[in-house]
Amino acid sequence: MTTRKPSLEPMDRGNFTKAGINVAGRVFNLLVVLANLWGGHLAAAPAHPHPYLMPPAEKQRLLERLRSSETARKEYEAIKARANQGKFADAALVFALEGGQKSSDTVRGHLLELVRYRSQHLAEDIAAGGHREGNMDFYWDTADIRAYDLVYPALAPEERETIETFYRKLGRYWKDSLGRWTTTPNLVFPIHYHGAVIGFCLNDEELIEWGLRDPGGKFGPTRGGLFPVLDAMLRDGAIWDEATIYAAVNVLQPMMQLAILHRLYDGKDLFTFESARGGSIKKVVDGYIALTYPRERTGVGPGSFHIATYGDGSTENPYSTHHNTDAIYLGNLPWVRGDYRHEIVDSIEQAYYVRCDH
Repeated sequence: MTTRKPSLEPMDRGNFTKAGINVAGRVFNLLVVLANLWGGHLAAAPAHPHPYLMPPAEKQRLLERLRSSETARKEYEAIKARANQGKFADAALVFALEGGQKSSDTVRGHLLELVRYRSQHLAEDIAAGGHREGNMDFYWDTADIRAYDLVYPALAPEERETIETFYRKLGRYWKDSLGRWTTTPNLVFPIHYHGAVIGFCLNDEELIEWGLRDPGGKFGPTRGGLFPVLDAMLRDGAIWDEATIYAAVNVLQPMMQLAILHRLYDGKDLFTFESARGGSIKKVVDGYIALTYPRERTGVGPGSFHIATYGDGSTENPYSTHHNTDAIYLGNLPWVRGDYRHEIVDSIEQAYYVRCDH
């Protein structure tokens, strides 16, 4: 575990080293205690074999939904059509639900080509000391590694080894890089999120632990994994401590995905679980609901629900070309839907999913 370096002013040279060792020891002990508090009894372990993100009960639920809902069947037919066109993420879901050589071949080809292309860049970035944009530009998107988990049974052992070797190296590249440099909390958290997703899909305990419990090392818990961030970044236990729109864009959806994936992986409830100081993903969602103005009659559906915003990117007009993040809504954008980041309705629906009985 990386320990936070003690902040000591210069003093008597004879006592400096001894004092530094004593303080470092106390800090290390404190981090150990906090790491145990940060979700210690929620340690993740798979409740079933691959695919970890499609347990038998979830597969049965989806198949039953397809049998009982015409709307779901229409949506699934669209997914199958995209799969037949070579869309790998759709093909992975189709394979997980009904099998099929064509679907598995689509995903296999995509993943092996991706790994061939990325492996060289990753090796170059590691040799250069970490954090070059070549492998930091896709940490937001976890579709590839999720697709791997869903088609795992169809892959040959040597294909699995090729793909897993790359993703384990990628996750540790991010982990090592964030031990040396940092940026704002809302940009650091998605990297922890992606590391945890890789861990869930590969049953890699180190990456899961890092994504959920990394104390942030010398940069502190605001740059850590899920549980430390919940303790360090929530005002009044619910409001993300940056510009409101930052977490809506970069944090809320990854947190909801972690809640869903943790449940699929080992059946435990990460959504309502409270960290050492009482923070939870549920409270983050509740915080955005608490910041929502009463309904505005905009002519879109029953009306629009605007979330109060402050700070960077919060006062631009809807057609700004600067950040393109003018305002956020709970639902029913009062203009053409061009960017899901402008509303958090997906996260609200996912919160309902993880809380309802199936």
